[in-house]
Amino acid sequence: MTLNPFEMEGTWVKGNLHCHTTESDGRFSPKEVVERYKAGGYDFLAITDHDRMTIFETDELLLIPGVEIAMSRSELGENFHVVILGLEDIGSLDELKKMEIDDLLGDVLSRGGFAFIAHPYWSGLTTNDLLTIENLSAIEVFNSTCDNVGKGYSTVYWDVLLSQGSDVKGLAVDDTHRYDLPPRDLMRGWVWVKVKENDLTNIVDSLRKGLYYSSMGPEIYYFSAKNNNIEAVFSPVLRANLITRNGKGFSIKVDDLDQFEKGGYEELDLEIYQENDNVKAYAIGRYNIEIKRRNSGIISVRAPLSSFEKYVRLEILDIFGRFAWSNPMFI
Repeated sequence: MTLNPFEMEGTWVKGNLHCHTTESDGRFSPKEVVERYKAGGYDFLAITDHDRMTIFETDELLLIPGVEIAMSRSELGENFHVVILGLEDIGSLDELKKMEIDDLLGDVLSRGGFAFIAHPYWSGLTTNDLLTIENLSAIEVFNSTCDNVGKGYSTVYWDVLLSQGSDVKGLAVDDTHRYDLPPRDLMRGWVWVKVKENDLTNIVDSLRKGLYYSSMGPEIYYFSAKNNNIEAVFSPVLRANLITRNGKGFSIKVDDLDQFEKGGYEELDLEIYQENDNVKAYAIGRYNIEIKRRNSGIISVRAPLSSFEKYVRLEILDIFGRFAWSNPMFI
């Protein structure tokens, strides 16, 4: 059964799970990095320098121990990049790098940590590379620094995995190197994690359980798949996608709603009505979809589960071109 963070007690905390400092190839020292994320309103941060655990003591921000390693070989001869979080002592990096990728991920999970595959698009991985990994918990679906070379989004990999039944979660991260040096990679992708308490144990536990969503800006207030319906509520956006296996699913844009209001779409069995002073609702009978709009933004979508197959995930896009992604609900 999929745990739903939107229906669980607790607090949402914001963090970045991938960044680099002068201890490897980042532009700023650990102290400077912590100061920037603290000033940006973050609750926690994972410093994940290459091939080393950077130890930095601070009371300014909750730090999750982490490291990024390159290891093994993909179908096309490229390295897998793996981010390991939550382990105070990871052991010998040389020994870890000798392991098969699936064995490494399983080892981290068995020791209470959390690990994920970084930037699969940038790394030149294939979907076959990922489909063979049984212990795969999550992949980066947005990486800010990789976006600076046009390879920041890896959602296609994600949907292939989900369509094949892999229960893999999606992460948005900075992978900060340049920070505020243009093209900047600072504070462009993060996770909101539902926790009982904002401490290391609870954050790592929630990451392992998939109790988070990822964002570049928009907020998701609610997402569920129950009572024969999918329901999502979020901050105002230009576009909302309910994504599922293969040719099913649903996407709606503000431009579409503007066209609906002009009329001439009788075959859609369309109803438009005012719910209150700022909300208009649209019921599209043919698809049995209910959409709510406040001013210039879509704020909720409701659709029958029968419109989807195997899984459904929410993806929203705001006026600034920023996405947010829920984790999938399996149905």
